[in-house]
Amino acid sequence: MNNLLRSITLLLLMFILGSVSAQNQSLNVKGTVRDAMGDPIVGATILQQGSTHGTISNKDGEFSLSVPDKSMLEISFIGYQTKIVKVTAQKREFNIVLEDDTQVLADVVVVGYGVQKKSDLTSSISTIKSEQLSSTSITSLDQGIQGRAAGVAVLNTSGQPGAGTSIRIRGTSSINGNNEPLYVIDGVPVISDANTFSTGTLKNPALNPLTNINPNDIESIEILKDASATSIYGARGANGVVLVTTKQGKSGKPKVSIGAKYTLQQVTKKMDMLNAVQLAELGNEATDNAGEERNPVFAGLNNLSKLNTDWQDEIFRTAPMQNYDISISGGNDKTTYFVSGNLLLQDGIIIGSDFGKGSFRINLGQQINKWLKTGVSVNLSYSRSNGVVTNSEGGFASSITSWALEMNPALPVRNESGDYIYENNLTTTNNVGNPVQDAYEAKNRNTSFRTLANAYLEWVPIKNLTFKTSIGVDYFYIKDQAFAPGEIKRAESNGGYASIGNRDGYNWVWENTVNYTNTFEKHTISALAGMTAQAFVSENSAVATADFTDGFLGFNSIQSGALRQAASSGISEWQMLSYLARVNYNYGGRYLMSLTGRIDGSSKFGKGNKYGFFPSVSGAWRISEENFMKQSQAISNMKLRVSYGIVGNEGIPPYSSQGLMYNTEAYFGNSEVATGVVPYTLSNQDLKWETTSQVNLGFDLGLFNNRLTLTADYYRKNTRDLLLAMPVSFNTGYDTAVKNVGSLRNEGFEFALGAVPFAGKFGWDMNFTLGYNKNEITDLAGSQENLSGASILGVTYWTKINEGKPIGTIYGYKTDGIAQLSEDLSKIPYFSGKTLKYGDRKYVNKNGDNVINEDDLYELGNANPDFTFGFNNTFTYNLRDHSSIGLTVYLQGAVGNEIVNFNKFSLESFDGHKNNSVAALERWTPENPTNKYPRATTKSSGTILSDHYVEDGSYLRVKDITLSYTFPKSILQKFYCEGLTIFAGLKNIYTFTNYSGYDPEVSRFSNDNLSMGADYGSYPMSKSYEFGLRMNF
Repeated sequence: MNNLLRSITLLLLMFILGSVSAQNQSLNVKGTVRDAMGDPIVGATILQQGSTHGTISNKDGEFSLSVPDKSMLEISFIGYQTKIVKVTAQKREFNIVLEDDTQVLADVVVVGYGVQKKSDLTSSISTIKSEQLSSTSITSLDQGIQGRAAGVAVLNTSGQPGAGTSIRIRGTSSINGNNEPLYVIDGVPVISDANTFSTGTLKNPALNPLTNINPNDIESIEILKDASATSIYGARGANGVVLVTTKQGKSGKPKVSIGAKYTLQQVTKKMDMLNAVQLAELGNEATDNAGEERNPVFAGLNNLSKLNTDWQDEIFRTAPMQNYDISISGGNDKTTYFVSGNLLLQDGIIIGSDFGKGSFRINLGQQINKWLKTGVSVNLSYSRSNGVVTNSEGGFASSITSWALEMNPALPVRNESGDYIYENNLTTTNNVGNPVQDAYEAKNRNTSFRTLANAYLEWVPIKNLTFKTSIGVDYFYIKDQAFAPGEIKRAESNGGYASIGNRDGYNWVWENTVNYTNTFEKHTISALAGMTAQAFVSENSAVATADFTDGFLGFNSIQSGALRQAASSGISEWQMLSYLARVNYNYGGRYLMSLTGRIDGSSKFGKGNKYGFFPSVSGAWRISEENFMKQSQAISNMKLRVSYGIVGNEGIPPYSSQGLMYNTEAYFGNSEVATGVVPYTLSNQDLKWETTSQVNLGFDLGLFNNRLTLTADYYRKNTRDLLLAMPVSFNTGYDTAVKNVGSLRNEGFEFALGAVPFAGKFGWDMNFTLGYNKNEITDLAGSQENLSGASILGVTYWTKINEGKPIGTIYGYKTDGIAQLSEDLSKIPYFSGKTLKYGDRKYVNKNGDNVINEDDLYELGNANPDFTFGFNNTFTYNLRDHSSIGLTVYLQGAVGNEIVNFNKFSLESFDGHKNNSVAALERWTPENPTNKYPRATTKSSGTILSDHYVEDGSYLRVKDITLSYTFPKSILQKFYCEGLTIFAGLKNIYTFTNYSGYDPEVSRFSNDNLSMGADYGSYPMSKSYEFGLRMNF
């Protein structure tokens, strides 16, 4: 019996040991890791779950590893969903396919000097992804922002190819200072002011400095809006910050992407003008009413009926635009690269205008070892623009578009000899020139070269601690060349003119930061500290001559001009030194707090105020992470946010705190000229920053696994110590001094709604943004000097800054109908020294003194919109053969702004001295006693700005309709192609608006805060028909 028990025990021990041995037996496992496209993933981590034992995939995505039987392998790679597989004796070879973790990528947001999970944000930030930028036709990144971010108003100031935009984030925060946001490209603050990239020698709008970045190179754009987000940029954060992140290479085999677009552009709208007979009838009636002799030009109506030149058709054209780009990206576990090139060739819709640009980018990343990483980014761009004269009107019409509208339709472009008609023929003086000849022969050329480059080194000496140093350079060279021969009307007064301007400069920034992040149970702390230094230098020179006996070589022989008109040179410099810090705290993903501070020192300000401190604090409560919300399956995210901070604005010219002089000439007798300098601005060593404090309340909501999302924000911004050029006492010998005077306020709310009503075979993705802003000047310290808009047609009162009113307020007289035959003219108030006639326009006598003067001016509107919005819908339908059809419909608009249409003074002159719009057909006559339009007469009462010329600028634009088709991969793989999409689109195809001008998106004075909302002689916007393709290899 004992022997039997021993035998059984021995057998059991052998069985147990055998089982243990079998379980501990190591199995050789091998496999490959690929992405959804079938490309190998280099550097994927393959880890035995519950241990530190593992390996990484090689350049072919292959791996091998020895692990115990029945182990669980965890395969992961950044940007992909982690996959877990089980190893058995029967299953030891694996073909792993990792799916893109789009949700993880979408949840990472770029912030100042770092990145954060979207769920951890305590501030107000809007994100625009590359897919949104590529879905519409844009030539610069700032155009891609329009309508896609709540609270961001984007205005295309001109339709000229390569022209710039005006961007306001949460309203206008300064009167004389800069109001454009700070642009930071791959961590480098860049110069984006159009005036910095202009020499001032051209007679057309300045070009957009941001065209040097190819929109297809952009990975994402983050717009920092509240003070909590922007205070890390201190003195440049008052107007918001736009962070641009360009694409980087990824581990894997090389990927090639090729894009091509061909676009046909047309003017969105033409003015309805009188024909030759209608104009003659108007002119004859105008002279008859004035008691003057008729103009012989208008004799012979039968002959005039045979003549009709549409001058708008002569200057406008269907203009092609071509856009090509190619990019190559890839890398391995150590090195990544992204290389791209772009070529844009755009003809303008006005003859004689065009824009061409080429750019090249290379982004490199190198993981030297596990604790040291480096990278470099270089963007080179070259552009050339030929412009026509637009947006240059002041006292009289001088732009191509204005000339075309005023020309007599009975005149041909060329006479019988084939020569250009020199000028209009409706008066003996002040006739406009031939716009066709001017477009072709008056040259305005801009050539620019720009380099953006930065390099960084990142060191991780210990876990959770990262040091980073980077240096960035922004170099630019600008050359402006203008010429007009003496044979054209524009150069009539000086026998031809030529000018050349050069500007080159650079901006460098050196940044050093240290970042520490750690988690202790439910507590996560992230801390950032850093120092930055920045300097800007720009030199310029310009020369202009006139009186050319032979202008054959144009601006290439400027010395041929006998008369030297101007010669100047100058230099501009400023420097900044800054220290920054930020601490983020996260408790259990529920309670979030952020503290930020930055000290900025600037050379622009007075000795005692060169440094400023800009702090912020913000917090958030993720209600959806509370235990009492866990049972709610419908709510996937709910968060309350609150922030308060102080930021600055240093956007004034260098040397503003110092006493400045300017060059002048004094004349003695008829021949002696003395040159010298005289005092200009008085020194102010107390000059300091404009300071903006901002409070923000926000609410984020996500429902049904975030298929329905809502973001809502309320903000209140108070800006004090406004930088204004104030007049000083005459006995000081100076004209002005820059001082800190006054304050203003912006208040508003923003909504962003996102929805995915359908997902699957049929997909529908919808986004809607809405922003409202109210602006008010709260204090001007009793000053009204130098706060009026630019004079147009002699009108100086049309816009000015007043306490208690918003910036951009428009002033003028209110009309009171037309003086009718039944009225007593002696009892109708009118302008002193002027005689009211039947059929003349009447005006409201505001103060009842029976005389119309500037005391009777009314507030007629405001140039800033109350609401801006965007509505984007993307539809996709997946077909059986794995191809797909896509449709994008994008609407954008603004509500509540007014435009002063100065063009109507010419279009409705009713004097026969220029062609008029068809409004003249409704003019007052005894037989047509209208109360809308006055009578025809050559004796005008002058240029009187009234509510008749102030129009509603609200609009809804069909910004983009694009239909696309993506071919099935089964067909493409035969041609070694991984993806092919073709598309056709309509851009700006229709605009719903009551504005009578060419387009409601207009600004004669571009970004001038004192002269907002004017339209006179602008380059119209275009609509376009686009065709293109995108191929991936």
